[in-house]
Amino acid sequence: MAPKLVDNEEKRLNIIYKAYDYIEKFGIKDFSTTAFIKYYKMGKSSLYHYFKSKDEILHEVYYRLALDELKKINTKIQKEDSIEKKLEIIFEFYLSEDLITIKLRNLYLEFLNIQSDKKNERMKEYDKILFQEYHNTLKEVFLYEIEKGNIKQESLDLIKSLIVTPDGMLVYSYSIDSFNLPVEFRLYLNTILTLIKIDK
Repeated sequence: MAPKLVDNEEKRLNIIYKAYDYIEKFGIKDFSTTAFIKYYKMGKSSLYHYFKSKDEILHEVYYRLALDELKKINTKIQKEDSIEKKLEIIFEFYLSEDLITIKLRNLYLEFLNIQSDKKNERMKEYDKILFQEYHNTLKEVFLYEIEKGNIKQESLDLIKSLIVTPDGMLVYSYSIDSFNLPVEFRLYLNTILTLIKIDK
């Protein structure tokens, strides 16, 4: 009988999504490979065969979840006509006020803190890829609207700031109690739209 082939990528993804579930339940600060292995009754060698360290697992969780979210965003915006709706979908994470999203924002903020404390080449590469993916998504939306004559050509110059601004506002919202992220970010988006739209 031929030996059973193991799909390494599938195994890695399985560990990544288990790690995400663990982090959702217990938080990033309490995440350790020892506790994770014990919780899922996993062999230590099984984990370290696919991941070299705790940081590598955390980086993969962050990257995979962001890629999954981007896929969902790109599918949803194909069904919308207005730039307002498309931007709402792209930035729903920052605009939504439901409890699940608030919990996810708290988790994301922990990821941001870990990123800034332990910046490494892998994380830099992931950030670069994710930034480019978001850039491509927004550029496609803007080019479509420019072609239709709805927004100004110069709006393309705002894409980079549109990507980085919400994270800055997110961090600020956790240090200033009176700063309501969904309200303030919606106001910011509306102002951007007012500036880039062509009056007809």
